[in-house]
Amino acid sequence: MSLTQARLRSLINYDATSGLFTWACDHGRRFKKGTVAGCETHGGVILIGIDGRLYRAHRLAFLWMNGAWPGPEVDHKDHCPSNNTWANLRSGNKSFNMQNLIRSKSTNRSGFLGVSQQGLRWFAKIYANGKKISLGGFGDPVTAHKAYVDAKRKLHQGGVL
Repeated sequence: MSLTQARLRSLINYDATSGLFTWACDHGRRFKKGTVAGCETHGGVILIGIDGRLYRAHRLAFLWMNGAWPGPEVDHKDHCPSNNTWANLRSGNKSFNMQNLIRSKSTNRSGFLGVSQQGLRWFAKIYANGKKISLGGFGDPVTAHKAYVDAKRKLHQGGVL
């Protein structure tokens, strides 16, 4: 059985301003009405157990507010996976969610998002509409990153950088 908005609302309350879920009724012996629902994982995502299944709180927020599940991914605008305030959440796909990255991968030696080194030059690139766009080569990583950020602001509607 798929969780419905009616079933969700009968079990827990959602405060869109604080992002907290609380139990609407006693839930077993451990959770009493009014106590905060869910627990935080090591990655910061809040998980809530309902009817023997774990749900991510940010996905439950969409069901609670809209009566429907979100798209395949939910993006936290502020990059904090435990901040489930309604204003911080938006539905999208993987591509849209990736547009909101603000840090480079740990394997990126330049330390800058969108920048890589080839020989003595620093190259900036960005992905948009499924295509890689080269932004040119630069003498230092800071200048290359500035070119990346400028392009990101123009090409990525999902980015907040």
